[in-house]
Amino acid sequence: MASRADAAMFAITPGSIFELNSHAYTAIAASSTACGLGIACNMWFLLRYSWVDLETFVYRARDIYDSYVFFSLSSRMPTFCMLLSSVSLMAFLGLIACDAWPVGVLVIGILVAFVMILQFIVYGMHQSVTSALRVWRAGMVFIIQGFRCLGSG
Repeated sequence: MASRADAAMFAITPGSIFELNSHAYTAIAASSTACGLGIACNMWFLLRYSWVDLETFVYRARDIYDSYVFFSLSSRMPTFCMLLSSVSLMAFLGLIACDAWPVGVLVIGILVAFVMILQFIVYGMHQSVTSALRVWRAGMVFIIQGFRCLGSG
């Protein structure tokens, strides 16, 4: 979290070297809000469910409909808040970087995306070559059997 605050302060402070537009302010506000709400959710769960025995945990996790649906939904909120905070911070940093060096952001972004999906590209090419070889072999077997039928007939 300290890196998030450092990144925000690096660009938001008066006299900073980067210009901020309204989207960058919105992104850092969303990141900060999601981070704070995620911490609040974690504190709620720590206070409500920590240091209790199993029966108390089961009793507290059950909702008014005698199910665990709302517990299972609310227990995912800290993770969702972390995701929202991370994506917002990434958008903020991307907006700042794009204003400073748009071509570099594009090239590095494409390179990172390519490396991240490289295994799927290799897998797709492997499957395509394997399928083409199967079709070719089946065609050759069909042709060879056709010549054998002509030669024996």
